[in-house]
Amino acid sequence: MDLSVHPLVKIACGGLNSGPLEFDYELANSRVSLQDAVLRLSKNPQIAHVYLAFHGARNSLECFNGDKVKIDNLVALFAPTSFEGVHLGVCQVGNKKNLQKMLDRTKLRWASGYSAQIDWVGSAALDMQFIYELVGSTRRKREMIIGDAADALKRHAAGACKDLGLSVLVRGSEEVAANLMDAQ
Repeated sequence: MDLSVHPLVKIACGGLNSGPLEFDYELANSRVSLQDAVLRLSKNPQIAHVYLAFHGARNSLECFNGDKVKIDNLVALFAPTSFEGVHLGVCQVGNKKNLQKMLDRTKLRWASGYSAQIDWVGSAALDMQFIYELVGSTRRKREMIIGDAADALKRHAAGACKDLGLSVLVRGSEEVAANLMDAQ
């Protein structure tokens, strides 16, 4: 069965493209098509946040054609971009070490993802809630949107966030990342 998050993203974003954020769907089924998509999207100043949905394991994501993209290659791909953030909807790749590496070596303001082996349906549901909160935000200050989205996930889906090992790391004023999913 060919599963895709595309219809779910359309539902999560449906009718919400009137806010400060919009969404665009790109199918990247190989390392080269992922590189092309990121580079193409990075040229659009309206695109601030990227959601990557792939299979994966601890330090690499796997494209549909079997290509593996190691975290260091993913970091290098995002390094020259001006995206504000990236959400890794990928098994285990979103561990704190990898997310911190993304923040340390790119201009990203935030990075999020899962440290656990994740179930497609459960993680897709959480991803859609996260995207819905990002895209549907009424905040004018874009830097506050990620905090609001993380707070909403903690309120509505704390158990799922914990079970899937969701982390949302945000670059601080002193370049030290804070995990917005940590209990406060």
